Amino acid sequence: MVRYPPDRHVVVAPHTRQPSAAGVLVGRPELATFVLLPAEALEVLDDLAAGLTVGQAQQSYHARHGEVPEMDEFLSGLEKRGLVRPAGLDGVSAGSDATEAVPAIIAAPARRQFHFEWISPAAARRLCSPAVLAAGGIVVLLAALAAAREPAVLPGWRAAYFPKDTARGLLFLMCFGVLTTFFHEMGHLLAARARGVSCRLGLGNQMWFVVWETDMTGVWALPARERYLPILAGPLVDVVSASLLVLVSFGHLRGWWALSPRALQYGRAVLLLYLLRLLWQCYFFLRTDFYYAISNFLGCTSLMRDTRVWLRDVLARRLGLGKAQDQSDLPARERRMVRVYAVVWLAGRSLAIATLLLVQLPLLVQYAMLLGRTLGGQAAPAAAETAPRLLAGLFFTTLLLTGFGLWLRQLWLGRGETA
Repeated sequence: MVRYPPDRHVVVAPHTRQPSAAGVLVGRPELATFVLLPAEALEVLDDLAAGLTVGQAQQSYHARHGEVPEMDEFLSGLEKRGLVRPAGLDGVSAGSDATEAVPAIIAAPARRQFHFEWISPAAARRLCSPAVLAAGGIVVLLAALAAAREPAVLPGWRAAYFPKDTARGLLFLMCFGVLTTFFHEMGHLLAARARGVSCRLGLGNQMWFVVWETDMTGVWALPARERYLPILAGPLVDVVSASLLVLVSFGHLRGWWALSPRALQYGRAVLLLYLLRLLWQCYFFLRTDFYYAISNFLGCTSLMRDTRVWLRDVLARRLGLGKAQDQSDLPARERRMVRVYAVVWLAGRSLAIATLLLVQLPLLVQYAMLLGRTLGGQAAPAAAETAPRLLAGLFFTTLLLTGFGLWLRQLWLGRGETA
């Protein structure tokens, strides 16, 4: 059944438009839905919004470009993203005010439930003001000078090794890791709110790694240069926080103040945690903050998805596995970037899988054995260590199994990985 016959009028929902190297990014931030369209497709939307029927808009496009577009498939795809709907099916007529109607979009995404909406853009702008950013920059510069003067302030891997009171140390590190990750995501959220973008916090996964996520899809409605602070705000929070810890450790080494051995050890462990998190951001084969910043710089809004499609096409052509997809619509520049990024993607995924097999799964087995011995009975003198050891083991085991389950579910549903 044709949903958009030639005599049908169309209601076009209010939307944002942002030019990019590959076309124009069109979306509805309140629904967190965006689609990349060629510039010529916007002429069709403008004609429909002006009151032309589907057939008239089709003829207008043909007169300008000498081609007859497939309207039903095109408009049905936009309807699923909440951008258009047939007029007259719900009592709304098309015309000069069609784009002003509040659309009850058929088959459109549901309106998102955003978090921390009580934080006004004005308040967020004060927290992300140039003065605040400059103060953070000064802290980072001082920490860099301190580390250059006293390299001992930087922790080695043993900073997270607790030979005494092992379970409590690991439990502290895990709980503090969750807390600092929340602050990282709040950095994203505040910077996005400063630009008027609504966000939502949640748990997700990248491959089998469980991660906190800030869904700030609405930043794609901003000009490209205004997206960098929301994208990089999380790592900036981590850099400033790590710098403060460096300065505290530097003051201790200089004798300006004294820290207890436990406070010093825990502080160095948290600093190591921050440094490892910043290293994680360099994993460009996942959708990290740095990946999004580089994609935004290159103007490649779907670099990872296009790379996966290209790799599947290579397998389809050379090994006869599946059917190749046409990517001729990608700009030549983006096709070159896809080929370069494919090397990074394959190398990174291979390293991650090797880490899973050689490190994470053996650790999971050891924790499972530890839990078995703990639940099997403990001698009375060791009873005080039982609860933290049990919690630490359960935390790690649950985290890895949850992430692995989410990843397998995505693959089973055929959606591919989210990272």
